[in-house]
Amino acid sequence: MKPRLKKFTHAKLPSMAKYEAILLVGSGGLLTESLFEDWKEEFGLIVVDEYANARGMLKVALIA
Repeated sequence: MKPRLKKFTHAKLPSMAKYEAILLVGSGGLLTESLFEDWKEEFGLIVVDEYANARGMLKVALIA
């Protein structure tokens, strides 16, 4: 899954260097943070769970 998700993201944002920062928000962003660890410095990736609309799902995923 890791390579597919990164390929999909890169296809949606082909020129990531032109953005000041890329935000992954919500529980999905938090759950996939480790997949994009190398992009934090390279592209200014920021992961924030403050805007999660699925906090319950995040709690279930972290407990399981």
